[in-house]
Amino acid sequence: MNRRTISFAGGSHGNFLCLVVNTLINKDRSYKVLGKAFDEISYSKKIPNECIAIHEGCEDIGIIIDNEILWLHQYLCRVSDKNYHILDFEKNFISFALKHPGLKYVIDDFIQINRKKYPNYDKNKLKWFYKNKIFGKIKSAEPSQNHYSYKHEFPFSAFYNFEKLVYYVKQIIPNSDVDVLKTLYDELHTNLIHTDKNIDKIGSILVESWQEYTVDTFDNGIKIKTSNKDKGGRV
Repeated sequence: MNRRTISFAGGSHGNFLCLVVNTLINKDRSYKVLGKAFDEISYSKKIPNECIAIHEGCEDIGIIIDNEILWLHQYLCRVSDKNYHILDFEKNFISFALKHPGLKYVIDDFIQINRKKYPNYDKNKLKWFYKNKIFGKIKSAEPSQNHYSYKHEFPFSAFYNFEKLVYYVKQIIPNSDVDVLKTLYDELHTNLIHTDKNIDKIGSILVESWQEYTVDTFDNGIKIKTSNKDKGGRV
């Protein structure tokens, strides 16, 4: 059997989907997740590693970011191998962003507009930064989201809805064991801090900025408030 390949954006969901594919193909649950972020998974020697995850594009399976604000919660709050709560991340935004593999390239712009308060920052300027440097920009810079035609497109939102997860996994592995998949799904959700059920209730600057940035309503049920368009410019 040819090795399966999953192309995914920043975060650990690609590694989790690899675990799903490897477990279901081999019909064996002899694995161990090392740590809490699915970055490293130890399989039994009798389980061939049939699936690997990469950040570049491929022609097999691609995780498509269909809910940007939910993905950003996972992406931004992931500093090295630790997941932070978005409120903790925003409280320490500059120090954490300087360590973040994706944000460290743009954080100098944020420091510059907060130069009179550095190392603290103006919360209104964080909103400006989200709207002008994060939303749309980080996602479009992800190689996996651009210029590829996947055999199987796997929506990011499927990781947060079990029925949807079953549907898309069965497109890849038609004879998938649903009970095994439910166990894997539950294991993923014991390690998630932010979900589509709670991000609009947390009170983060990120969500408040997103509500001002868009007037749409997400398919997963998060109601986005309408507001005046951002006038732009530095705060």
